[in-house]
Amino acid sequence: MPVISVRVNKRVYDALNKLARENGISLYGYVKRLLEDHVNVRVSAQVSGEVSAQVSSHEVERKLSELTLRLDSALKAIQALQESNRVLAEKLSALESRVNALKPSATTSDATTNAIASSSTQVDTKKRKTAIEVLREVKVRCISEMRSARNPEAIIEKMKSGGAVVVRTDEDVCAVDPEYWSLFKKKLDESKTPDDKEVLSGLKDEKMKKLFQLLRKAGALYLDAKSKEWAYDYSFIEEPGGSEEIQRG
Repeated sequence: MPVISVRVNKRVYDALNKLARENGISLYGYVKRLLEDHVNVRVSAQVSGEVSAQVSSHEVERKLSELTLRLDSALKAIQALQESNRVLAEKLSALESRVNALKPSATTSDATTNAIASSSTQVDTKKRKTAIEVLREVKVRCISEMRSARNPEAIIEKMKSGGAVVVRTDEDVCAVDPEYWSLFKKKLDESKTPDDKEVLSGLKDEKMKKLFQLLRKAGALYLDAKSKEWAYDYSFIEEPGGSEEIQRG
């Protein structure tokens, strides 16, 4: 076995000798163990570094391989898209050629367009009805039913200016054809019962029933206790020419 001889000063020697005694071994054995432990630590660190370097190298290679595959896939997708665009451009060009071939001359086209526009204007003029004309047909129009209208209140005002009766409550606002309103009041004049169900059963028209319920719910229609006739609160009702605030039917 090889032998290593080391010279140290007395202070180091005494310290090593003391440590050897405390560990219960000879000075030679203690110094030998110190040297072996130190060498083993250095060797282990070196081996670990070499292994880490190998692992890092393998990881880099793996990531490079993955990136290469992803780039290849991206290039293939780009090529496929370019080919699709080329085919689409060819089809579009062919379609434009067919459309151009079917186009009539400019003069014929303008004449046809003008004729269609004129015909459309005439049809629109014939079909268009005023708000009050529509009301005469439907009898009652309420804001709650004008979901598609941009300005339903303006429509109500147009019908009012055309002679419609307007009923305004917190629940709804309705325009009523004046002739239909007169018929409604006449029907109520014929009914002397305070029972709403009986009144409703006598009103065969669903719109009359809706109008009756709207007025009753708002308190704008009630049966007078003395006369046994239906009375109206005209703070809720706007008739053409105006009416007294409280008026009997």
